[in-house]
Amino acid sequence: ARQAAAARAAEEAKAQAEERRAQAAAAIEEGKQREAARRADAAAKEEARRAEATDAAQARARRIAEAAQQSALQEEAAKAKALAARDASKAKLAAEREASAREVAAKEEQAQAAVKKAAAERQQQQAAAAEQQQ
Repeated sequence: ARQAAAARAAEEAKAQAEERRAQAAAAIEEGKQREAARRADAAAKEEARRAEATDAAQARARRIAEAAQQSALQEEAAKAKALAARDASKAKLAAEREASAREVAAKEEQAQAAVKKAAAERQQQQAAAAEQQQ
């Protein structure tokens, strides 16, 4: 009888340890999801900052071009305006590409985290079911 009681106690301790491990794994996954969301938020802020910088660069280019046109340097102003517009367009395209890549990476991380969390929950449910069967 003592051996059976000791075996039951050992089995219960083992089940509790497994449950704690599954809970720890779920907590780790939740932390990873929060980190992915934080990174996506930081990427969005960086994208907004770059868009502001691009707008400011375009405004500066317009002011320079207008000042040059008002003077006798109309040809230089047209070149500067074209170069600034081209540079701003390149910067905007690069920012859009980076933002898109960051969005895709964030979505992939979130999907992976969701899959891992579901697996951890499934494992926890299986441990609970195994405990109930005993």
